[in-house]
Amino acid sequence: MAREDVFTVNSKQSEEAVFKALEDSLTQLGQCTITKKGIITINPRSKYSNMMAQLDVIEGTIRKKRDGQFDITVNYKVNATVTCWVLAFVFGLSIGIGFLLLLIPFYTSPNQLKKDIATAVRRAEMDVED
Repeated sequence: MAREDVFTVNSKQSEEAVFKALEDSLTQLGQCTITKKGIITINPRSKYSNMMAQLDVIEGTIRKKRDGQFDITVNYKVNATVTCWVLAFVFGLSIGIGFLLLLIPFYTSPNQLKKDIATAVRRAEMDVED
């Protein structure tokens, strides 16, 4: 399941300062790099993947909309693991609720990741406040 989250940072600091603050703050999610053009790449920590869900790479962009406003768009994709599919099939055949297991990866990992990204963005915004 592909997800896209959008956040806004307001700051009078330079683009470079905002990018640096965001990069420093987003490292809590994993190894993060932000290019001078505002391209975000994060190799997420293992805590965002588990027995049921796999998260590979988080990507995004930072765009300066107008004076002092930056829009951060973050894209990521969560996939059900082989274990999740097997359990869904087995439970689906035996007690008819296997399809519910397929919902787990698409709600638990993305929700936690979205909260952590929002926290990191807010922390970066506080770092670049005037």
